[in-house]
Amino acid sequence: MNTWEGRCFEAAIHALMCHAHSTLVHGTPLGHAGEVAGIRYAHAWIELGDLLVVDLTMSGRPTMPRALYYRAASLTEAHVRRYTADEAARLLCSSGHYGPWDGPALVIAA
Repeated sequence: MNTWEGRCFEAAIHALMCHAHSTLVHGTPLGHAGEVAGIRYAHAWIELGDLLVVDLTMSGRPTMPRALYYRAASLTEAHVRRYTADEAARLLCSSGHYGPWDGPALVIAA
């Protein structure tokens, strides 16, 4: 069992702290199975530059090419909001939770 299952926003903050120079991303991927099939849902991961995604909630290997991740999740730039480590720390402290925090990208829409 994945220890981060159902805790993507917390997992993404953890990954952000473990990977220097990474970017926190909140977005709305399109679900393909289970209760999220066919709908967009709030999710979080980190990006290492513009080449790799680290998503600790994925089963198997948590790292994959960004282009593949975006294609599999039907993501475009309109579906994501990126945060620097400093922005994430400020929002975490001011809100008292791991997210999602803000942005039109986090409105659930099919």
